[in-house]
Amino acid sequence: MDLIAVGKTILILITAIAGFLVGQANGFFARRNEKRKAYSRALAELLEIRHRFKGALYMLRRLGSDVNVPREHLDEIIQGLPAGLLWDSNVSARYTDAITTLSAYAPLSAYVLRSKDIVGLFVNGSPVTFGPDETAHTFAIKNLEIMEKSVVPTLDESIEAVSQSLGRKTKKLTKDILDGTQEVLPEVKSSTDELIANVNATIAAWANQ
Repeated sequence: MDLIAVGKTILILITAIAGFLVGQANGFFARRNEKRKAYSRALAELLEIRHRFKGALYMLRRLGSDVNVPREHLDEIIQGLPAGLLWDSNVSARYTDAITTLSAYAPLSAYVLRSKDIVGLFVNGSPVTFGPDETAHTFAIKNLEIMEKSVVPTLDESIEAVSQSLGRKTKKLTKDILDGTQEVLPEVKSSTDELIANVNATIAAWANQ
């Protein structure tokens, strides 16, 4: 038996096996990194959407209660607000992308999120109307409260699930964010106060002309 030939054959086999294992390992780490990046993108988008959603609902409730205008004109005031203040088509696209990303790794969470009509609020104002009289107005306020109570817990659950997949540190940081934003952020409240003051001032100026 030619030991040199056998040694060469064994070396070739070892090299081939090692190359295969390295390739598999590289593929595994590449897939893991890709998954982590996907989860990170989804987490960032869901947190942003949650913030925008809560802020929009808060602002709508405040507009519905604090703007000094007859009920039949309130919807006109809301529709005339700057584009993107309450609803934004870019948020709709980002929401869709985040859920599509999430569906590859957490299909059940993605399914639940898709079943919630959250995106429509940011696309246009038609789903949110206060109506011409007190009854319709009260009903609209109740609907806003129901939307928040039904959607935000679902968002929180999915956000926590995504953060858990990114490790203990990210999970803790995410929980701190959620715990700290159960109420609307002070920046949103101050912006809403300023908006309502400007709207009321404009209405008063029109009335005096």
